[in-house]
Amino acid sequence: MSPSRKNYLVGFFLLTTFAGAGVAVSQYFQIQDLRSQAQVNVTQVAAIDKTAAKAYLDHAATAAPAADVVQEEDQPVSPDAVGEGTEERGFRRGPGNFGARMTELMKDPEFAEAMRLRQRADLDRRYAGLFKELNLPADKLNALKDLMIERQNAAMDVFATAQSQGLNPRENREELRQLVQSTQSEVDASIKAALGDAAYSQYENYNATQPQRGTVNRISESLSYSNAPLTSSQAQQLVTIMAQNNTREITDQVITQAQGVLTSGQVAALKQYQAEQQAREVVNQKMREARQQQQRQSRQARN
Repeated sequence: MSPSRKNYLVGFFLLTTFAGAGVAVSQYFQIQDLRSQAQVNVTQVAAIDKTAAKAYLDHAATAAPAADVVQEEDQPVSPDAVGEGTEERGFRRGPGNFGARMTELMKDPEFAEAMRLRQRADLDRRYAGLFKELNLPADKLNALKDLMIERQNAAMDVFATAQSQGLNPRENREELRQLVQSTQSEVDASIKAALGDAAYSQYENYNATQPQRGTVNRISESLSYSNAPLTSSQAQQLVTIMAQNNTREITDQVITQAQGVLTSGQVAALKQYQAEQQAREVVNQKMREARQQQQRQSRQARN
């Protein structure tokens, strides 16, 4: 995070909380010391696991239990996902558990370096297609990756600083959301300045179609060992079809439109994937119903 953005965060929290201000400021600069020493902070670690940021914000703002559902992988954290109910992997809910444990882990240089490398590897995996399209020199590509990681970490940076200042995210949720958006907008401006208008448009389109790309990537993997693998052109056309239909799922309409660009064997694979989607929905629904029934029985037993 740039110095101006750091100062903006500090200024905001100093204006919104007075009790324990001296301790809070001290805690804030301790966080910055950790960042300078390890080149990564607790918020970056949380952003690595794509459910962790949403889980942390959900814990801070609502403290609501997560639903037991079968989830698909490879979904990026939404910039607007403040308060969504998702359980972080590897850490139990509880006041201060997540932030405290991660802060302690970040004192281990080996852990901090491993997390930094894992985050960049995740970025390479998710955006490999974009990086290939942009074909940037190594120094510009590395600078772009740094900015993209900073943008991903915006929500966690804001809420980690809020926690260090003793601010209640539930009571100041809208202010924090606006601050996240402001921080991300600043990073977006930096990315646009670094890329230029044309390349930035490619970047925006790639980001906007991440959900569709995740689905297409899984279909492509399932066809990779068949006699009819998806070509790069077919994959991109399928992404476009799904985006035009505003869906990340394989719907009947998507299958119909895809028949113009896919072979009969590939269309059959789409239909199979659609059946698998529907099976996941059934499993999720049954698990939710079972969980709700268990909760009702528990309440009745207590009464």
